[in-house]
Amino acid sequence: MTPVPTSFRAIGAVLCTVAVVVATLFATSSIERGAADRGYEGTQTAQTLLNTMLDRETGLRGFLETGDETFLAPYMSGSARFTAAVKRAESYAHGVPAADQALGEQELLAARWQGVAQAVITLARHHGVHHLSLKDALTRKRIMDSFRAANASYLAAMNARRVHLLSVATALSTWIVVGLSLLLTLTGLWLVRVNFRRERKAQEALRAVELRRDAREREYVEDRRRFAEVVQVSETEDEARELIKRRIETGLQGAQVTVLSRNNSADRLEAATPLDKGPLAKALEGAKPRSCLAIRLGREHEERGAHTGSAVACEICGETGSRSLCEPLLVSGEVIGSLLISHEDPLNEQGRRLINETVTYTAPVLANLRNLAIAERRAHTDSLTGLPNRRALDDTFRLLIAQAGRSLTPLSAMLIDLDRFKDVNDTYGHDRGDEVLAAMATTLKESVRTSDFAARLGGEEFLVLLPNTDPTTAGVVAEGIAKSLAKTSVHGMEQMVTASFGVAGYPMHGADMPNLLRSADRALYQAKRDGRDCVRVATAMTGRDEALASVPAGMAEPI
Repeated sequence: MTPVPTSFRAIGAVLCTVAVVVATLFATSSIERGAADRGYEGTQTAQTLLNTMLDRETGLRGFLETGDETFLAPYMSGSARFTAAVKRAESYAHGVPAADQALGEQELLAARWQGVAQAVITLARHHGVHHLSLKDALTRKRIMDSFRAANASYLAAMNARRVHLLSVATALSTWIVVGLSLLLTLTGLWLVRVNFRRERKAQEALRAVELRRDAREREYVEDRRRFAEVVQVSETEDEARELIKRRIETGLQGAQVTVLSRNNSADRLEAATPLDKGPLAKALEGAKPRSCLAIRLGREHEERGAHTGSAVACEICGETGSRSLCEPLLVSGEVIGSLLISHEDPLNEQGRRLINETVTYTAPVLANLRNLAIAERRAHTDSLTGLPNRRALDDTFRLLIAQAGRSLTPLSAMLIDLDRFKDVNDTYGHDRGDEVLAAMATTLKESVRTSDFAARLGGEEFLVLLPNTDPTTAGVVAEGIAKSLAKTSVHGMEQMVTASFGVAGYPMHGADMPNLLRSADRALYQAKRDGRDCVRVATAMTGRDEALASVPAGMAEPI
């Protein structure tokens, strides 16, 4: 056999060595990569479990705060996702007692949380979110805190397993490479350690970012919850609007918020929050609801400022020349106003989320407060005459007497009763009687001052309260009302409309509401006895029935 030249052997040995080194490096690299991948995937299952529970808790909170079933979507789908995550975690935790124990604790805590959450959802669906107790929320919080602790233990165990797998792979690579070259072995170990440290630092940085993001999200959700609670207990529309303005201006630095609202007749658009003189105030002069594109279209409208070349501009915010966003306040398909936000910088996703969620939470509250105010006005107003009714009169009467007592100023009460009103109903019908009552109300509105208070007591009786007016002057006012009433004509009725007047003053004729009304009623009774269509003023002697004198035309004088 011909010997192989040394050079050839050397070349062969070098080639074999290179091949072995390459194969070894490839094999060890595969071992290390598989161990790293499995360890990394094992640690990721911990984050998946935690994220699934947080998604379910967030969806549940959204439902409990708003009563909106759509928030339950992540809650309803969370059970299946959590079960799948547990199955994956079990495959990675196999053979790791600490991880297996922590995973079992997470499953038990998730089941407890599910039971509490389902009970709360059932209670909210049957009785409404306002019947929920703080105790349930604290129970869920304790369970979630325990879940996070168990999750952290699971993550720590999986990290330890991952380090162990990497150590084994590194050791195996080391023993193989040592047989070839100490230099290659040392180099390989150094590369492995560098790679491990780099990956660990990357994971720590990623975890820190996720923790900061979760903390910001929790802070935002908590702030949103507190805002929803406060705005729900607002007593007036003005209070709720001020909360909206303050929340958005606090969340969007440099923004200016104006709440626009339809007036009671729904034919004008007005600023419902304080507004400085400027382009916006000028644009709102005589503006109608359709002048606002957000209200007209029923969706968000954005103006990007002057010189944008837009073919469609809003008649209101388009006149300001600044960047703005207008959100309609929609409730059950009806637009009750809009929210105008002027801002210098473009809005980011978080800013738009703040605006949208604020509108979503507050529009129903504003609508409810408006409906309550309208109902309250109707409850205190006589539907036929438009005058305040007896309920409103009682409250105002006590207030005016208290003010007169504090300021030591007179207060007169004028009791009015339409003459022969029963004959009007019997002769001309109740429709004509209603027209007479409406005519009397119109005469009163035109004859008294803005500081006076006119109300319908019921039937054909009316009462006028005249602050800072003595009985003599009140008698003169009564004469004027009587003359105006005499000139009033009702279509289809030949009979002239007249009334009898009884006037009494505080404090000389009564020191409280019942006595003052009693004195005015006595004076009215005297006017009826004296032939009707006249004015009588009570005497200054309170508590006794005294004779009342007739008041000549143009001047009412107490007897």
